Amino acid sequence: MQNKKELMAFKPTNPHIPSKGKKINITKPHFPSSTTQAERLGPTFKYLRDVMDRKVVMQQDMQGVDPEFVLVFEVVGSVSNFVKAAKNAGMEWMFERDWQVDSDEDFYTVRDDGTHKASKIASKLYMVLTNKQAMQQMLSLWRIYTGKGNEKFPRGLTPFREVFAQLKKIRKWDRTDRFEETGVVEIWKELLESKPSSIKFEIELWYRKSLEKREESQEVITKILGQYHGKVVHSSVYPEIGFHGLIAECPADEVQRMIDEQNHELLNAEQIMTIRASGQTIAKIDIDNTAFDDQYERPSDLGRLPTEPPVIALLDGVPLANHELLKNRINLYDPEDFESSYQVSNRSHGTAMASLIIHGDLHKPLPPLESLLYVRPIMKPNNRGGESVPEDRFFADVLHKALKEIGEESQLKSIKVVNLSIGNRNRPFIHELSPEAKMIDWLSEKYNGSVQSKY
Repeated sequence: MQNKKELMAFKPTNPHIPSKGKKINITKPHFPSSTTQAERLGPTFKYLRDVMDRKVVMQQDMQGVDPEFVLVFEVVGSVSNFVKAAKNAGMEWMFERDWQVDSDEDFYTVRDDGTHKASKIASKLYMVLTNKQAMQQMLSLWRIYTGKGNEKFPRGLTPFREVFAQLKKIRKWDRTDRFEETGVVEIWKELLESKPSSIKFEIELWYRKSLEKREESQEVITKILGQYHGKVVHSSVYPEIGFHGLIAECPADEVQRMIDEQNHELLNAEQIMTIRASGQTIAKIDIDNTAFDDQYERPSDLGRLPTEPPVIALLDGVPLANHELLKNRINLYDPEDFESSYQVSNRSHGTAMASLIIHGDLHKPLPPLESLLYVRPIMKPNNRGGESVPEDRFFADVLHKALKEIGEESQLKSIKVVNLSIGNRNRPFIHELSPEAKMIDWLSEKYNGSVQSKY
């Protein structure tokens, strides 16, 4: 007999209605005048024009090379149709992110009674790639906005009027963005203490829709690496998520020079979006597997062995498959033989997660999982005493291969849930989705949501 679920009754809502005559303070952003904007940003636009002119001179002897760089527009509030307008101006759209800026004397929030409200102001960062023609077009639009031309904004480009009116800052994407703010410097310093001969790292290039442009970008970076006795170890391109990345390797002394020298050619290459440490996708848990049985009170009855095909997949490290709690309860698929590189003491996280999925909390045991647990190792031991995704691959590569197997192998069609309980300390979710998150979203859609990720 099924238990009847009782309905919980809620009291009727009682919304607060302000009394007549009582004003509600409405706030709206304040933007500076076009004259103020011309004074504030005029020197910056001149600098950007000069930078582009210098790049043209430097590259004029290289046939077919069109100098480019990514511009960052920091716009207070939002601007409708800017993506379309940027494309109409010859710019290639890269991405945008939500942002917040401090109020100042030019940009602030004002109440309906005229008073200022000191607070953070919502804004957006728009990243677009520009070349000589696009820069000339933008400078022409800037002259129209600042009243230095008698023309009107051309059709399809009028959103630039709002952009310029709400523009707090415009700058190049530079070394700070691609290198200093990714956390790679601290990790490299730590790695260099062990005096390695070389270090692998990740380079994410700006994704170009054109195959020719992607090949050009990769060739430029490959040549720069070669000048410093480095090389490209692995290349990945996923048009579906707009990703183009390289795993690179350089001598340790060259890595030290990159930390020390502001003008290092690789760190100032316009083709690069970010440089990050590799092998930072990790799982860490403080369990000594040699004393695993002492950590928990094991259930006296482990229950029946599973008879059903796997419904849950675990993407993790290699577990102790012959442990009493896991024996004959998992389906271990290890095509890359990560297991051979593991010592018993390294198998902490995979063992703990497999036990948790099969038995639940061992302090409060439940009947075990009635189906086999499919375990697909995606990590192996690293030289820092932990477990991580191999340094010669992107996390997105590993996920693509493992999830594609689950989505396409006929014997794995029964799997409906994927547990991914690891993270990348170098890629916290702050402003935009990481390539691995985009990979999960894309594959979930591709396989009609038949695989749902718990991460």
